[in-house]
Amino acid sequence: MPSPDNSRFAPGFRFSWTDAFVLILGAGLIWWLAGFAGELALLAAFVIGHFFLFCNVFRIDRKPELVWAGAFIVLAALSLGMEWLDLRVALGLALGLSISLILQEMRLPRYHGVFWKWVNPGLPEWWRERGEQSYTSREA
Repeated sequence: MPSPDNSRFAPGFRFSWTDAFVLILGAGLIWWLAGFAGELALLAAFVIGHFFLFCNVFRIDRKPELVWAGAFIVLAALSLGMEWLDLRVALGLALGLSISLILQEMRLPRYHGVFWKWVNPGLPEWWRERGEQSYTSREA
């Protein structure tokens, strides 16, 4: 059985050169979009920020990320494409879903994002019992 000292057991915040590259590239995209499409720049910043929070800060599973992405696409389409929903309302609903998904993930025994020691002190034992393959689908 793997131990928590295993190099793959690395709960908490994570950051890599790839993350830095994506954030810099995203910031450039947002700056470029802001020059002629302010709403699209806002949406791009919102998405990039959320996926950084999901993947690097709270480290939620892939399925809730996809749920969020699908809901965000629908909300953006209702707002920008169909003009049925105010953009502020769409972003508020997406933010509410984000908070809900993060809180749901923090209640799971596999939670390994920020504050894991406080929220999920049993994670090292859970890791030992299940082994490396069950730790999280993202890191397999």
